[in-house]
Amino acid sequence: MIALCVDDEKVLLNTLTRAVEASPDITEVVSFRQEKEALEWAQTNTPDIAFLDIELHRMTGIDLAEQLLALHPDMGVVFCTGYDNYAIDVINRRIHAYGYLTKPIRPDKVQETVQRFLEARSGTKPLITVRRYGGFAVYDTNGNPVIFQRKRSEELLALLIHLKGKPVPVTTICDYLWQDNTTMFENNRNYVWKLFSSLKTTLQAVDAVDAVKRSPEGHYADLSVIRLDDSGSDILPYLPAYIWSKRPPE
Repeated sequence: MIALCVDDEKVLLNTLTRAVEASPDITEVVSFRQEKEALEWAQTNTPDIAFLDIELHRMTGIDLAEQLLALHPDMGVVFCTGYDNYAIDVINRRIHAYGYLTKPIRPDKVQETVQRFLEARSGTKPLITVRRYGGFAVYDTNGNPVIFQRKRSEELLALLIHLKGKPVPVTTICDYLWQDNTTMFENNRNYVWKLFSSLKTTLQAVDAVDAVKRSPEGHYADLSVIRLDDSGSDILPYLPAYIWSKRPPE
């Protein structure tokens, strides 16, 4: 997705830009301090989502949002502010904002907003919520922890999410889960199939079996129905270090 960021304060714009760039769902970030420049850029480019400061030089962020939405009606709008007294004005002027972020803007809050926008745009509801940092944990749609039959099957789900939804064959999974893939390969492969069976049973119990799918290229996590909550301040990988050090396949 392409994100547009507008704030007339240089330091705050840089903070906002870095926070938006941290989102794994954002592929490009375009930033402006001047409303006019942002509008000129939007004449020939299509932003998917815009993060707008409410207090701008020549107009409010609300005014800017109205003009941007006239050009791109499907664009998501997020307001960045240190105040909360603009909400009624936004509602009265019928601008649907996907979030109100309080300065200084934090990456985890940006990602929560991006997730809401993506869910609304796709029309899909997340089947599970996954917390990856501060300790790996999985929750159902009611916010209850998902209990795995096997600890290793929970690790398998973490691995599929780490691979960013890329379909991977069992042989590749074995390579990730075992440092030495040359010994006992057949046993490892059979064990992986048992882990998938256990994982499927666990996900079925919380009506989330479609969170993990299989294609001719291999198994993968369907990230369109998995909400990733990366709001933890502790970056503590759940998977062993040697797995996280391997680069996900392109």
